[in-house]
Amino acid sequence: MTNVNSVGILSNSVPATVYEPKKNNNKVVAFKAYDNRDQFVRQPQMISPQEAAMQRAILQQQKEAKKQKTKQNIITGVSVASGLAIIAMVLMQMKAMKGIKDGGEVMKKAQEIITRDVSKEKSLTELGLTGELAKATDEVKILIDRGDELLKKGAQGNSAIMLYGEPGGGKNAWVYGITKYIQGKIPGSELIMMDVLKFNGMYHGQTENNILSFVDKVISMAKSNPKKKFVVFLDEFDSIARKDLSSNAASSEKFQNAFKTSFNKLLDVPNIQIIAATNKASKEASLTSLLDDAIVNRFAKKVYVPLPNKNQLKTAFIEHYKALPSEVIKPELTKVDNATMDKICEYISRENHHASFRDMNYILDRARILSESKEKGAPISIENLVQAVKDHAESMNWKDISALNI
Repeated sequence: MTNVNSVGILSNSVPATVYEPKKNNNKVVAFKAYDNRDQFVRQPQMISPQEAAMQRAILQQQKEAKKQKTKQNIITGVSVASGLAIIAMVLMQMKAMKGIKDGGEVMKKAQEIITRDVSKEKSLTELGLTGELAKATDEVKILIDRGDELLKKGAQGNSAIMLYGEPGGGKNAWVYGITKYIQGKIPGSELIMMDVLKFNGMYHGQTENNILSFVDKVISMAKSNPKKKFVVFLDEFDSIARKDLSSNAASSEKFQNAFKTSFNKLLDVPNIQIIAATNKASKEASLTSLLDDAIVNRFAKKVYVPLPNKNQLKTAFIEHYKALPSEVIKPELTKVDNATMDKICEYISRENHHASFRDMNYILDRARILSESKEKGAPISIENLVQAVKDHAESMNWKDISALNI
């Protein structure tokens, strides 16, 4: 142990030593040592027991304050987490309530009866019907014109009809036309649009309920008006009657079973006429491979509707112009022996064009605009029609437009 003299001088050769505090009777002595390797100076700092106790108390208070702050932070964190959890729960409940409300609105909308005004649609004569569709038209006409007599003979008043073929063949136009014919014979008759796509419910069991409720409303409407005819049109029928639906899930099978039950209920009402249509099948073989057999077999007639041919288009053009006031068209547009009209229809109906009645409607609209482009109130001419066909051919990228140089 290195000795220190009474004046606190330490030799340079001796390492510095840190002195611990030391107590006397009245004071606590703390030492601070400074070592510049020349001398060591002991500078005692005298603290009273009361001051030392006060310092300890202050340190203790600081420790307690730190502990309280940590505890408060934990409590605050838990409170915030609890608050967030409550908010999340409330939001989930609100979302669930909104879902229930929205689901109710979807169901309500799905069950609405939507009728279509066909007063401005083409008549059956304007469509230039041929083939199977012309035969189906004759049968429906007989059913409407001699319905009472047929029912006495035991005929079924509701003979369901399935229309199938490529888009644009005139399936929807035929439904509107046949409804227009029925309304002419039986005033007050209605066309009910059964939008099959909207029956796909958001919740378990809702889809079946949508169908059953809708059908019950239609049947109630028909039975309340036995003297009127109600055409129920199921467009895009493949979306609910496909074969692969029943194999996808139990819910899909329940859906189809509910539809079959509903379909049979509709068939039992004599003043309801069911018509369905699909664009997914072009031939009967495709139809039977696409749709559920049990559903397809419920249709008494399955009618293939091809794209319009030359004669259909010519008849449709001429009948369309015959229906207009004579002052808005040139007389040649209604002539059956119009050679230019023959060439127009032959060109449009070429196989590689895949032209439909929709193309015809575009052409008719274009011809109207062209007639007004040169002179206000000028009648539509065959020249307008030819130019309209050329414009449409160019927009459709039909390569053989030179054939219209007439």
